Amino acid sequence: QVLDGVGAGIIGTLYILITNDLSSGTGRFSLLLGITTSSMCLGGTFSGYIGQSIAQDYGYDVAFAFQGFLSLIPGFLYYFFIPETLPDYARPKPNKRRRRLSQFLRALAKQKEKSFASVNSFLRKSSRSSRSDTSKDT
Repeated sequence: QVLDGVGAGIIGTLYILITNDLSSGTGRFSLLLGITTSSMCLGGTFSGYIGQSIAQDYGYDVAFAFQGFLSLIPGFLYYFFIPETLPDYARPKPNKRRRRLSQFLRALAKQKEKSFASVNSFLRKSSRSSRSDTSKDT
């Protein structure tokens, strides 16, 4: 219940802020807020119905996994299709610590690629030698 309350508080605040950002300067804030509120209500209604139907037929584990997957779809849609509305002057400037961290992560990724390449070459060599050994036996 605590997680439900925290989640509802966050979503309730964020969808109003996103609606404000998307409708700024158009004079259509109330219309867009009504559409998003209606969508949230319909989503909550259908979610309960679909979850109950799946749980009844396939069990709670499948229903939870299915609805968890469905909840990722809006997250991906927001991430890829909602434009950034923060002005350039308000964005934080990268500092030295962040640059050093990104350099470290890049170096780590390169090291990981090298180690995978060496493992792959070892596996190829060992599979070739095992093939040649079996061909000699026959």
